[in-house]
Amino acid sequence: MKKATLFILSLALLFSGCQKDDKLENRLEGTWNIVDYENIKIFNDGTTEMVAESNDAGYFTFYKDVLDLMVFDFSYTANGSTASGTAVDFLIDDHAQRIIIINGKCSGIIDCDIAYTIEENSKKRQVWSIYSLQQQGLSTDFVYKKKFVLEKE
Repeated sequence: MKKATLFILSLALLFSGCQKDDKLENRLEGTWNIVDYENIKIFNDGTTEMVAESNDAGYFTFYKDVLDLMVFDFSYTANGSTASGTAVDFLIDDHAQRIIIINGKCSGIIDCDIAYTIEENSKKRQVWSIYSLQQQGLSTDFVYKKKFVLEKE
């Protein structure tokens, strides 16, 4: 009897562990408005400088294509510059804390993936951030943090 109970409990834990990614992926489907966007320069000494800030900056959209693959489409504008793109492949980590968009920045092989950290995760509101080195050339003096506050349509 103890073995049967342990077996059933193990199966329940196994299936509940798999649902976390599926739940987030299903929750993401639809259009998310970027209600707040910030691009912050973070220096080695911990000081920061606001580079760009925008309200109602654009959108992130997740939808399934004809092959039932989840597609990530985005467009946003800050300080007069627009970033946009589409990616067909992405990964969600085991704890649903990171989303890695494969080839999200370019169609090459090197430095094309985007790793978003999920700072807040609810059905109608998400806060995502990405960190990157200096945008033109490499610098060890600072990094950029881009923060996206998303609300579902």
